[in-house]
Amino acid sequence: WAAQPDVRLLIAGARTPYSHQLEQQISNLIPEQQERVTVLSDFAEHEKPDLLAACDVFVLPSGYESFVIAFLEAWACKKPVIGTRLGAIPSVVDEGCDGLLVAYQDTEDLAQAILAFLADPQRRAQMGEAGYQKVLENYTWEIVADRIRAVYREVIARRAKLQR
Repeated sequence: WAAQPDVRLLIAGARTPYSHQLEQQISNLIPEQQERVTVLSDFAEHEKPDLLAACDVFVLPSGYESFVIAFLEAWACKKPVIGTRLGAIPSVVDEGCDGLLVAYQDTEDLAQAILAFLADPQRRAQMGEAGYQKVLENYTWEIVADRIRAVYREVIARRAKLQR
């Protein structure tokens, strides 16, 4: 907030065993900072597009994701993303094109990435658009269903060959 005093933080998602710890950390902030933080837990699925649309950047610095569908949802709303250089995340996020990657649990690296996006609305828009195009080209329901069908066809064809 020292660099971007008007920024608000929206933390949204399902309650987890860490929710109490997060609430405690927020309660330790000074009152004017607490007012800038909104926590929405266990919201309805249909609310997600509106929540993403309200954000300038989507940040998910998790170390426990295999394929991060939440990034696709953010890109579908033309939002740039920040993820970690861990697991499958770097295979989904094209660093510097549709999002930024940071070292897992490196709060300074994460803060710098967030500040970089907040300082450059044009870059945010370009990366959000690149992510949106990625979703349209690779991750629509039709494209994904076609890929799954192709795998099934290949498996069935191989099995038929083996049975001959």
